[in-house]
Amino acid sequence: MLPIEFHAPTEIPAREGWLSGVWRFVVAALLIPQLPTLLWCLATHSTVYFRGWINLEYLVLLGIAFLFPSWWTITLLTVEMCIALVEPIATLYYISPRDALPSIRYLLLLPAPRLIGYACLLIVYAIGVAVALRATLGRYRRKDAKYMVALALACCLLALSTDLLFGRFSRFHIGKRLGDVDARQMFIARSPAGSIWFINYQLRNAGKRSSIPPRLLSSALAQAMAEVPAGSKPDVVLVLTESWGLANDDRVNQAQMQPYRNPAIDNLYRVQTGSVQFAGGTTSGETRELCGDSQGLSSLSAPDEYFAGCWPARLKSAGYRTLAVHGFSSSMFHRWEWYRRFGFENSAFLPDLMQAGAAMCYGAFSGICDADAAQWISDRLLNHRDGRPDFVHWVTLNSHLPVPDVGGNLSLQQCAEVGIDREKHLCSWFLLVLRVHESVASLALRPELRPTVFVIVGDHAPPFIREDTRSQFSQTRVPFVVLIPRSIPLQAQGPKPRQRQLLRPPISE
Repeated sequence: MLPIEFHAPTEIPAREGWLSGVWRFVVAALLIPQLPTLLWCLATHSTVYFRGWINLEYLVLLGIAFLFPSWWTITLLTVEMCIALVEPIATLYYISPRDALPSIRYLLLLPAPRLIGYACLLIVYAIGVAVALRATLGRYRRKDAKYMVALALACCLLALSTDLLFGRFSRFHIGKRLGDVDARQMFIARSPAGSIWFINYQLRNAGKRSSIPPRLLSSALAQAMAEVPAGSKPDVVLVLTESWGLANDDRVNQAQMQPYRNPAIDNLYRVQTGSVQFAGGTTSGETRELCGDSQGLSSLSAPDEYFAGCWPARLKSAGYRTLAVHGFSSSMFHRWEWYRRFGFENSAFLPDLMQAGAAMCYGAFSGICDADAAQWISDRLLNHRDGRPDFVHWVTLNSHLPVPDVGGNLSLQQCAEVGIDREKHLCSWFLLVLRVHESVASLALRPELRPTVFVIVGDHAPPFIREDTRSQFSQTRVPFVVLIPRSIPLQAQGPKPRQRQLLRPPISE
């Protein structure tokens, strides 16, 4: 940290009196804190990540810096500015505050070049902030410190009172229903670290369960299983497709589902398409499909009764073999422990698939190629001949944003057919998701398979950083495709069940 010199009053020219100190305060209190918003606006070309004009935490620290000017108070202010810069990343990737802090550790799993690049940018940003703070706080009349502190506290109270008056400030901006930060309501005040701390405080002090209940969500898997008659016990393959969102331009949706629209698939399966509501990131997508709610990673601390009502444990008790597959490290989100608690008898991650000969693909998180993971699952299903049905939960990987460039004339032609060939990152995302569907369609056509229900569904909308690209997708729903073998008669449709029954229909032993 740069050394800070606070000069005595006699060293300040007469023209730099009290008004000059107020001007420096305005710069330090109102302009410097807007730097994160400015950088996000430059990156996204929108104000979607605007978090409010007044950073309450920053103003409190600023008051302390006026009373106790030293290098460590500038350091605290710099740290707060770094938190304000990275806090919107949780919103970018649909991560709820309850999962934001636990997710930080997994940044170390990023490819080394990208991780080093991010670290260098953050260091340059921190140095720039420290220099700006030193320039604005390094010279003022010490006797004016109490006025500066009073001004800082007055700004805090004014901002807080305004938000309270208009109902915009509730529980540090924690959403009343999901525990998510609602950026659209932060017009005056914001509290970047406070909002995340508050929800985690609730989790630690509510018997390991959040006082804000997880949102109940209908799942594509539940809808598919509701049509499977009791006693038929087909194999079930759930494919949670990374960043597969519902595009506003239906040409994109139809093109990605094209692999299931051919005579061979139609002869073997009833093909159903639709969409379900999503809330949260990938782990929330997993609990949506497996348990019918948005709990996400925080379910890791849930009691055993929670997992007993989820599909893996219930199918296992019905005689199914249960297997979870992910082409990345088992330490990501503690999936090795999490999947065990769900009731998966076995799991396969990057080392297991590599040992079986699967190839690596490089992207945001380098891991097993989705096509090779599909082939591994296919071989696994074909090798089981003891009569027990299989339930496979596969989370894909390669379409995680930011996606690598996928080039080639054929690729550009495919993108041109749906009008996205001029948007490089959107085209690459489209092709990577399309490859998943092509792999699943090939797997579904294997003639040796037992009758198998395939459920292919998105986890969340693709988290493009630019608002003009992000806005091309629904921010509330994701698509799904269900393949039900024609050899299985459909379940007779009775009266429409209640939501809870729909989420968890009974399974015949």
